[in-house]
Amino acid sequence: MLRLQTAFALLLFAGPLAAQPPPPSGELLLFNARLVDPRTDAARTGALLLRGDTVAAVLDAPPAEYDGPRLDVAGRAVLPGLVDLHVHSYGNLSPSGVETLGTEGAARRMLYAGVTGFLDLFADEDAIFALRDRQRAATGSERRDAADVHAAGPLLTAPGGYGTQIGLPTRTVATPDEARRVVAALAERRPDVVKLAYTTPDGSFVSMDRPTMEAVVEAARALGLQTVVHVDSWAGVVDVVRADASAVTHLPPAPVPDAVVEAMRTHGTVAIPALAGELGLSDLTTRPWRDAPLLAAVVSPSVVAGYSAPLGPEFQAIAERQREERAGRLAAVRELHRAGVPVLAGTDAGVLGTIQGFSLHHELALLVEAGLTPREALAAATTEAGAFLGRRVGLRVGDRADLVVLAASPLDDVRRTQDVEFVVSNGRVVDREALLGPLPAEPLTAPLVDDFASETLASTLGTAWRVVTDEAIGGTSEIETAVSDGVLRVEASLRPGPAGIGFVELVLPLDATGVPRDVSGWDGVRVRLRALSGPLALKLQTADVGTVDYHAVVLEPSATAQELVLPFSGFHQLWSAQVPWTGRRVLAVALSSGGMKAAEVAYDVESIEWYRDER
Repeated sequence: MLRLQTAFALLLFAGPLAAQPPPPSGELLLFNARLVDPRTDAARTGALLLRGDTVAAVLDAPPAEYDGPRLDVAGRAVLPGLVDLHVHSYGNLSPSGVETLGTEGAARRMLYAGVTGFLDLFADEDAIFALRDRQRAATGSERRDAADVHAAGPLLTAPGGYGTQIGLPTRTVATPDEARRVVAALAERRPDVVKLAYTTPDGSFVSMDRPTMEAVVEAARALGLQTVVHVDSWAGVVDVVRADASAVTHLPPAPVPDAVVEAMRTHGTVAIPALAGELGLSDLTTRPWRDAPLLAAVVSPSVVAGYSAPLGPEFQAIAERQREERAGRLAAVRELHRAGVPVLAGTDAGVLGTIQGFSLHHELALLVEAGLTPREALAAATTEAGAFLGRRVGLRVGDRADLVVLAASPLDDVRRTQDVEFVVSNGRVVDREALLGPLPAEPLTAPLVDDFASETLASTLGTAWRVVTDEAIGGTSEIETAVSDGVLRVEASLRPGPAGIGFVELVLPLDATGVPRDVSGWDGVRVRLRALSGPLALKLQTADVGTVDYHAVVLEPSATAQELVLPFSGFHQLWSAQVPWTGRRVLAVALSSGGMKAAEVAYDVESIEWYRDER
């Protein structure tokens, strides 16, 4: 039984601790704890005094003179909150489709799993910087419980380079001078790091050349910004390390050349191997990972079902490749670690085979399998990860009061990090179950979604339309867009790949920070089209639906202009079990074209707006 004693009441808890409002003093004493400090190889019994969002004292026992709020953790293990240094926080991609969470929704799932902070390495910069800044500005009860957001914002890449296929707005650089200008402009938004792609041209993507890459790294360093570089070859690693990049992420599944070891040790570059992303599909489709209780807690049933059901041919091929590469990837991490190269924990959460929050526990187990001790793996995801972000993470005076309480110490078995009893964030005990509930949604009161007056893909709502294609599942569908004279013109070619379906979408988030909005005060959507040929559906993406089969209306082709009045009652999911429409948690509007056969699509849109039936 855990006890939380305050000056006002004595409350008993018969299991995981329930959340309590912050005490008036802003203090909390955790005692009778097994303190697991990743800086040392042993756990010790002691107490922590938290004051505000900081560890104020580390004690052997509760001081006799202390009469403030206290929590008896009954011998459980207390360690610093976990930090994931490689995340794409939009949601979860699984064999069953996409679970859209938005960054704040993902941050809530992460906090439930004991991940108290993360670094997003490629997102819509407007949305993620707005959310991060709002989170950091909030104090006291204004701050919503969620993992701390750190963000790179865009991915800096070559025109047509890696990352441009994803459909997110990003920044491209083609010359050293352009690189310096782009970094200077990005720095005004105060990114936590600068992320760039430096890849081996393979026929699919071009890469920025070495002088341009060096200019990005140099410009960032001059502005006090660290750099994280996506690489895909050891030759690329040598180039970016010699340019003095701060970190490389993704390691080739091949023996590590001596030149890499020498360069990384000389320059102090850290490795973020993202093993959970590289090996996740092959692991999450097998026991014991597939059946982990924590995994089931932080995802929708459809995601669990996707990993439990037999894989289709395209996913089988990916899983088989991961099994073939497993030994090489683990050996690369082992070799770098033994050579003294710092290895930090990041998961690439958001890619196929990963789960927001859960995959960091998977990463820890993979790091231990690669040769790190449990303590070293824990440090890679706590104290050392925090140091990379310039944050005090640990169990010492002055460290952040972000803690995870586990049933037992993970120093003997790192998989015990999954047994989270409760979480402390910013000095407060978190209501974990509330984190799995719906995000509060503000109502949308203005009718206009977009009238395409900006001559760009920026919308009336202040968010931007983004392109999503079937590239991630092997398709080669293409889309071209243009906005002029108040009209969005779209031409697309559907080219199904091995998955048997081709699709292209234009997706417009309703909120710049990615949180859901409430449109239940409206009766439907009005769309003005000038012309339509080929398949097209209007989708309303909601946080209530756990797959990509969102509520939609199929639009009929027409060679003439038409005004379509589409009541919400006519929106249905097209192929899965129906989730009741409420309109209270809508994430985005999407113009979606897809099909099992090759097809050409063309349409012109004048406006999209909500309407009320005044009859």
